[in-house]
This record gives sequence, structure tokens and C-alpha cells, in this order.
Amino acid sequence: MRRIFFAALVLGASPALAQDQDSASQDTIGGLRIEGHAGIERPNLNFDDGTTTYVDELGSSFTYGAEIGYDIPVSSTVTVGPYISFDTGGSDECETYSAGPNLAGTSCFHSNSNLSMGARVAYNVSAKTELYLTLGYDLYDVDYSDRVVNTSTSVVVANYARNGVRDSSSIGIGANFDLSNNLYAGIGMRSTSTCKSEAYGINMERFQAHVTIGFRM
Repeated sequence: MRRIFFAALVLGASPALAQDQDSASQDTIGGLRIEGHAGIERPNLNFDDGTTTYVDELGSSFTYGAEIGYDIPVSSTVTVGPYISFDTGGSDECETYSAGPNLAGTSCFHSNSNLSMGARVAYNVSAKTELYLTLGYDLYDVDYSDRVVNTSTSVVVANYARNGVRDSSSIGIGANFDLSNNLYAGIGMRSTSTCKSEAYGINMERFQAHVTIGFRM
């Protein structure tokens, strides 16, 4: 009799236990997350001389970095929260051009790093997959120089250099896929656009694509 009673008790409690486990798994949405990522960056330089806008692709390079964020559930499938992300740079390119009769110019660009801070919205399209959108305020650390030399006299007739961090805005999209209860992998893209420089009407953009491995706490 005790065995029958025990079996009935276990079988009767199993659905409730399963429901508790399901609800517990649903409650794990959101929380602190830490991730590392690696990929490719492709910066562009836009130059406006007042009549024409020129776009130069400044090569590409390997980039890597990390991100930390906190996701706050606002429904059973949607989270919002802050994030901060840092990525190294590496793109380095110089171009020569003719600045006029007997004038040779050289412009150089180097990407150092990018720090992004902002908000992230994610939507769980399934139990193991989420899509996300980020909007950020970025600090893009770059070097840019432009030098014009008179080829007849070797005299430098123009020399412009700008080094430092540029205020930028960014937008990013991506998808993450759960590998376990806490571990996930993903892919993402981010586009960063700097404010125009007061000198020469220079605008810089940075495009980044990366793969991600992350951990939720």
C-alpha cells in the first residue's frame, strides 16, 4: 500500500515539478552577461570639399574586444538594458594624391580602438535564440594626417594632423544562440559614425562584424 501511495504521489507531483522547472527556465531570461568577440573592422573616410563628397575605404583589419551588459526582462520574451563594449582597432592606410602642379599629397589614417556605451533591446524568437538591437554613444580613437609637399622644392606647404578620440553614434544588430543554460554564441554587426570635423569637413565611419561567445550569470 505504501508503494502504491508513493508511486501515486510521485506521478501526481511530476507535472507540477515539470511546470516549476519550465517556469524556472523562463525566469532565467535577462541578468548580467559577459562576452568576448572577434571579427573584422572596415573604416571609411568621407571628405567634403564643399561641392563633392569623396568616400575612401581605409582597408580592413582584425579586431577583438569584450562587452558587459545587464538585461532587464520587460516581458517573457523581451529584455532591455545598458551595455558597455570595447574593441581594438588596427586599420592603417596611407594614400598619395596630386594636390596640383608640383604638389604631392599624402593622407594617412589609423584606427586605434572603439568604446561603445548605450542601450540594448533583445527579443527571444525561440527558447534558444534571441535577436538584439543596440544604440550607442561611441568614443572612436583614431589618427588622421594630411601632408602636401612641393615636389620641386621639397617644401611642406600643408600639414594637418588630428589625433584623439572622436564622439560618435552607433547602431548594432545581431543574434545569439544558447549553447547551454548560461553559455551562448552569436554573430553581430555595428556601424559607428563620427561627428564631422571642423576642419576639412571630414567624417569617419566604422563598420564591424564579429562572432561572439558569452556567459550569462
